[in-house]
Amino acid sequence: LKLADAKVAFAAKRIVAQGISLQNVDLAMNLKDGRFQLSPMKAVLSEGTIDGRLRLDGSQPAPSLEVDFKALKVDAGKLLADAAITDFLEGTINIGVNLKGRGKTVRTLAASLDGGIKAVMGEGRVKTEALDLFIGGPTRVVTKMITGDKKEYTVLNCIVSQTEFTKGVATLTAAAIDTEYAKITGKGKVNLASEALDVTINPEPKSATLNLAVAVKVGGTLGNPSYGLDELSVLRKLGGTVLGFGFPPALVLGLGELGADSDNPCLKPAAAKGGSKQAPAKQQASDPITKGVEGAGKLLKGLFGR
Repeated sequence: LKLADAKVAFAAKRIVAQGISLQNVDLAMNLKDGRFQLSPMKAVLSEGTIDGRLRLDGSQPAPSLEVDFKALKVDAGKLLADAAITDFLEGTINIGVNLKGRGKTVRTLAASLDGGIKAVMGEGRVKTEALDLFIGGPTRVVTKMITGDKKEYTVLNCIVSQTEFTKGVATLTAAAIDTEYAKITGKGKVNLASEALDVTINPEPKSATLNLAVAVKVGGTLGNPSYGLDELSVLRKLGGTVLGFGFPPALVLGLGELGADSDNPCLKPAAAKGGSKQAPAKQQASDPITKGVEGAGKLLKGLFGR
């Protein structure tokens, strides 16, 4: 970055990389005294729009990075399929990203990230086979009660999530998926330095007559995730304790700019009304979700490097 000063305006009708296509690309790059800025950074991605900026300061011994952008009305299913990550999801998503970090290598930079990522998705569809694993976990119990008749797809009402980054640790402070048959909430952490996963997925079937699903713990690493039942959640559900994760008012306000408000079904509290005597056990999940998590891991590695 210190070898030259430059100003570059770049426009392209279409760019294709790693299966992903960008249209109507409009970039302005400015490099001076080791400080690089990319602004504007606009493009059409999977029928949605990207608008943001990127700053990389290489004038200091440890370069710093700042990324701030929004992706609105992006066809998430098309994007994930084009990137060869998964084909189990259909729907349009809005994403807001604000991240900054500092490091001499890409890996140390990722391990220092601070900021956040927010996402909101409206109506869509998910393959029932994949949703079964989220709701029933490794137990795969009463899935017909939870996902309805065994249709290929289940209707999604919404998805919302907020992830906060502190020194390279991504904390999922709130996440929810609302379907026609269940609400699934989650929280946990991903360490970008070690790639370690520590996430809990809590399913709440909407059936008033039966609820046997229990929380699922996702561990291991981004490249090799593992799944098991949350033994504590089994005891809590046997005791009738509500396991739903709440959404603070500040979170609702923060997601408003991406199209979510207090009327969004994903932001309403989840509640457990049943119990299960299923014995705690650990088991590897089958392909749809495993591939999805591994694909997300590959995407992160592609962004931040090994």
